[in-house]
Amino acid sequence: MASLDTKSLAQAICHENELAVEKSALIEGRDVVLFVGCCGSGKTTVASYVQGTKFKYSRGKLEEETKLEGFAIGDQRADVTQGLAFAEVPETEGLWLADSAGTGATSGVHAEVFGALNRSAVLQKARSVRLVLVIKEGRFDVGNERGRLVVKDIEHVASMFVDLSVNDNLKSVGVIVTSDPRGLQADGVAADIVSSMNDSLKQLHGQAVVDDGFVIVGDSSKASGMRTSSAGKWLMHHICENCNRAAQTVEEMDGTDDEAILRGLCSARIAVFPFNMLREGHRFYLKMWLRGLKPVEQPATSLTSALPAEARALLESHVSDSFIKYKKLIADHSGVWTRKEMLVPEIIDVVNLTFVLEESRLLPSVEKFRTDLGNQLLQENRNALVHLLAAVRGGAPAKAADPWSALLSMDGFRQQCSRITLEGWTSSTAALEECLDAAKESFAKYLPDGFASARWDSNLALQVSGIFECVRQLQPGSSDLLRMWALALLDHVRSLQSKSAECASATGTAQALARLEEHRDFLPDMVIPALCKYGCEALQGEALHQIVQESKDAVRQQLQRLSAQVVEETPSDGKPVLLEKLQHLCRSDELNRLLEDDLEQAYVVKPLCSKLAPQQEEIDNLEEQIRNSEPEQWRIALLDLSQRVAATADLAKMILHSKDLKWTGLLEAVSQHITSQKAVAISAVPKLASLSGCERQWAVVSNSGSGTGYDSDEGEVDKESGDLLEGTVEELCELVAVDTLFHLLGRRSDTAASALVAVGWSLKQSLNQALKRANRARDKSWVPSSSLSTATLFAMHSLNGLAKAAQTTIGPLKELQDVPVHGLPQALEKCISEARAFVDGFLQTEMGDWNDATTGAMGWPDLFSRHVKMANKLRGLATKDMRDAAQKLYQKVYDWHKHQLSEAQRAVCPAETSSGEAGTDDSWQIFLKHGVREGLAFEQTRLCRELDFKVQFRPLVAKQVEMCQTEAASAQPTERLRVWRNMTQLIQELQQVQGDDPQLCRFTEILLAARTPLDTDLGDTSSDFEKALNEKRYARAAELLLKVQKRQRHAEILHQHINDDFAITMKLLDSDHEGEATRAGQEARRLLQEVQLIEEAETKNTVQKRTEELTSKLERKMNEAQQQLQLALEGRRPPLPALSVCVALSGNSKMKTAIEAVNKFCANKKDMFLQMNTSELLSWMAKHDGVWRAMPDEMRR
Repeated sequence: MASLDTKSLAQAICHENELAVEKSALIEGRDVVLFVGCCGSGKTTVASYVQGTKFKYSRGKLEEETKLEGFAIGDQRADVTQGLAFAEVPETEGLWLADSAGTGATSGVHAEVFGALNRSAVLQKARSVRLVLVIKEGRFDVGNERGRLVVKDIEHVASMFVDLSVNDNLKSVGVIVTSDPRGLQADGVAADIVSSMNDSLKQLHGQAVVDDGFVIVGDSSKASGMRTSSAGKWLMHHICENCNRAAQTVEEMDGTDDEAILRGLCSARIAVFPFNMLREGHRFYLKMWLRGLKPVEQPATSLTSALPAEARALLESHVSDSFIKYKKLIADHSGVWTRKEMLVPEIIDVVNLTFVLEESRLLPSVEKFRTDLGNQLLQENRNALVHLLAAVRGGAPAKAADPWSALLSMDGFRQQCSRITLEGWTSSTAALEECLDAAKESFAKYLPDGFASARWDSNLALQVSGIFECVRQLQPGSSDLLRMWALALLDHVRSLQSKSAECASATGTAQALARLEEHRDFLPDMVIPALCKYGCEALQGEALHQIVQESKDAVRQQLQRLSAQVVEETPSDGKPVLLEKLQHLCRSDELNRLLEDDLEQAYVVKPLCSKLAPQQEEIDNLEEQIRNSEPEQWRIALLDLSQRVAATADLAKMILHSKDLKWTGLLEAVSQHITSQKAVAISAVPKLASLSGCERQWAVVSNSGSGTGYDSDEGEVDKESGDLLEGTVEELCELVAVDTLFHLLGRRSDTAASALVAVGWSLKQSLNQALKRANRARDKSWVPSSSLSTATLFAMHSLNGLAKAAQTTIGPLKELQDVPVHGLPQALEKCISEARAFVDGFLQTEMGDWNDATTGAMGWPDLFSRHVKMANKLRGLATKDMRDAAQKLYQKVYDWHKHQLSEAQRAVCPAETSSGEAGTDDSWQIFLKHGVREGLAFEQTRLCRELDFKVQFRPLVAKQVEMCQTEAASAQPTERLRVWRNMTQLIQELQQVQGDDPQLCRFTEILLAARTPLDTDLGDTSSDFEKALNEKRYARAAELLLKVQKRQRHAEILHQHINDDFAITMKLLDSDHEGEATRAGQEARRLLQEVQLIEEAETKNTVQKRTEELTSKLERKMNEAQQQLQLALEGRRPPLPALSVCVALSGNSKMKTAIEAVNKFCANKKDMFLQMNTSELLSWMAKHDGVWRAMPDEMRR
């Protein structure tokens, strides 16, 4: 095997494979008989014999009388067949023979491989294949190498089947046994062959042991036992069975006639055929026997052309040894193996050989060798990449050269050996990208923000230059990155130069100059050489030294310009921006060190002292103006002087003392003026805290546009004090700027700031005192805002004025600097917040009550009257929201009044007919409700008078009284009852609202007088019944039922009236309106008393259930009224409406109801009183004193 040449073997295999494919085209799609067997077994002889060649025995060997083209017959000791030979078998219906080199050739592995390639070509092209194993008779002898030779032949045939376990595949294998030519001359050869073969195979089959891992290699003397594979054992068993059958056939024919034996074998389809090529008659039976074999369909997938076991093992061993050798060489020459001249071609040759063996399916297992080699190559590739990346990251250019060179060489190898799979292989291009990324990461590690963040020293410069040198070795793909870095460095140097020349800030300018010096000290010898060819040529040599010097000169020039501007343009607004900038630059220690000069003395002090120091004459003139003229004439000049001095900031003191100036007189004059202004302001504060009176009250504009004022002894707000305080504070705020002059000259007292602080403390003290008074007044006040005491209202107005003044002072106090205010602005804000919370609390509560107030509710006129009165009292505190709320309050009353008037007028319009008769009953009821019960009652209230509403319901009622009087005098008999009923209802409504009003009492008298004739005229039983119903005397109506005609009809009318009255009364009890609730109570009591007097059984039973319902509801409403009365005693409800409703619902007198309510109140408070001390009890009594004073007389007594 050592003589095997890998490259020539691969080339020869490829060439032979091409020839086999070309020759096998002849049998494409045909049925083929493929002869297999060892060299010299007689395959070609049998093929020639089948095709008609005649043989003779001469001089101890066979000689063919005629030779066939392509079929060369040897001496049965060696195989002379080369390549493929095909021939069609006559008289077999298209059966073709295929002959190729046999196994065990003496020429070695080449011949074995070529024979396998030829057989593979046949299997790929043929439609079907019959496999025929040709064996020499002597090969069956057990004594012949212990049967090893025949086992090899059987194993070879068995290995050609993909799945031999399929029974049909066994039937496609036949065995032709050839004999020694000398033995062919006698008869009975077939019988002898069958007998010998049967005995030998039985013995071999019995000794064979299945071992699928066993391969026959080497001499028989080294073999131990008779081992075979599973497939070989199956095929041996199949051949044994056929030999046994053949032996039986021979016995049946006595074994004398060879042709008879062959005929019997063909008839029985026995897979064993011993024949004598010297007998012409055997040819016919041989053709018959070949046709009788079962073909293997689709041989390309069912069969494979395997190498014999020994050849396969030897070839695989050669390939394995080659790969082991090359792997070791690669490992030994790690990193430089690609530079070895012969190593790379040899590796490529052995890899190509594996692909050829694999594609020809001769050695499918060689892929594992390629995989191992590929892993080795990948590891070498990774190692080179790792070493290169480590060198780049570490900035070690000396360590980067070899790995990069190795990667470049590996690219060439990869191109030549592209068929091998190397997943994860890194080309030099990919390695370059990774290295550039690594270089960027390393660069970012040392310079996170690029060159802008670099603080250069020798170590940093050495590390960064190493990175640049490594990248420079990675040519040609690294130029872009180097160019980017070079341009970035150049831009950075230029930006530092520009930044230093701008002089935007001392820190920035100093840092820029310092960085430039670092660049000058460390970059020219290390970093610049690596980048100079890529864009920063301008920085090489002495360029950085020159740049540093130019930058320093630019800074000096900028300082000179700033100094000139400060001197020429003194700020007029008191904000020395340029001076601050100049001082900031000149006081930088770093700049002074870098520029080697005293910058403040050179560019600030000397120019300003000569320009800004005032003259003594200017100071004296200003002092005289302050003492002898008004502030308006000298304030601007004083502020201008102070501003000029303050513009020099902390240099002002130096400027003020630069000349022998006298400031004492000017300071005294200013101090006297500030002291006088402080006294004026402080004296104005108590006036605000003790106002001579509150602002007069106001009335909501009525529908006529006029209103009535609230008559009180409170005057208007003393606005003069507030204006005086505000003006004084403003002047002190303006003079605060002069305090700078005071401080520079060493004077700390009598400054504007201290005066302003004194005014603030005075305001704070007054606000605290006013808050205490307000809280005491609130504690003594009754909860409803309408009962606020004069003290509470006074406190609210006082707090309002002080809070406005304090708010004016807070802003200037917050702006004071270098003056200890000790939290005064915060304290004033707190006081203002508490004062406004106090006032806003009452205002919000009041506005909430106004918003919640609704017309039509119980006692609403009194409630609205109290709201209007409180609106007048709070006019001085009113905001826009409060004025809008008051206007909405009036609008509610106006809308209600308009609605009632409209309904009343609409109800009486139908009554104004030509006949002068009254309208329908529904219209009359509407008029009574809206015109009398609501409208006329409203005109009797204080609210109507306070809002100055015109009297509009009284004329309507007067007109209806007149009409009723006229109708009573002229009513027809059929109309008298209706007129009488209308008059009666009007009389009842007027009696409810008339009170002591003389005009309304006169209306009632007129109606009673006009109704008297109708009472006389309606005296019959039916009329009495009708009158009793209209007067709601249901007991009298029930009594009259016994006397009237059509009793059933009148009973139904009575029941209907009673039910309607119950329904109306129940509905009235649901109302929250004071008047309706009082009326409901009275009506309910009257109705219950009336139905209790009914004696008529049917009517009494009819109203029993309704009576119980009304009684239950009346009790429930009475309990609610009593709870409201208890709340009134607490001061949480108006007392008079609550007492009136409770009296109406209970039926008791006012005095009795009041006594019961007070007793219950005291009983409920008893435990609370017992837990109070004397002080708490007196405080509680003082708080409720105002509540009780507002109580009705019955409750106070």
